[in-house]
Amino acid sequence: FLLAFNTSLTACALFVFILSFGEALWSPRLYDYTVSVAPKGKEGAFMALGNAPLFFSTMPVGLLSGYLLQVFCPAHGPRRSKEMW
Repeated sequence: FLLAFNTSLTACALFVFILSFGEALWSPRLYDYTVSVAPKGKEGAFMALGNAPLFFSTMPVGLLSGYLLQVFCPAHGPRRSKEMW
C-alpha cells in the first residue's frame, strides 16, 4: 500500500523493489515446503495444488484491475490513482 501515500516514480520503483524482494524470499520457501510435505511420487500433484490459488486468482484480479483503472484512471478526465490504491 506504498502507492496510497505517494504516486511518484520513485514510490513506484520502491514498490516494485519491495514486492520483488518479498517474492524472492517467499517463493522458494513455498516450493520447499510443498515438496517436503508431499508423499513420494506425488510431488507434482502437490506443486500443482500449491499453485492453484495463484492460478484461480488470475482471472478475477485481471477483471478487477481493469475495472479499477477505468474508474480511477480514465483516458480523459481527472485521474484519482491514490484513491485506487
